[in-house]
Amino acid sequence: MSAPETNLETQKKRHIGPLGGMLLVAAFAAILFGLFYIFATSDDPTDNGASAPAATSEEPAAAEDTN
Repeated sequence: MSAPETNLETQKKRHIGPLGGMLLVAAFAAILFGLFYIFATSDDPTDNGASAPAATSEEPAAAEDTN
């Protein structure tokens, strides 16, 4: 059996919209993955506690004499 309608020009016109939409979705997904990769691998020290807190060298307060 052969295809009922083989007009290639009509088929090109009918497929350009869906193919363009798929291309836009793929480009948007690639941008989102790129942004996720950039933010996931950043060495920003303000990662909401992702790094260990810095050690402090505070000396204990001197006891007050009440004599």
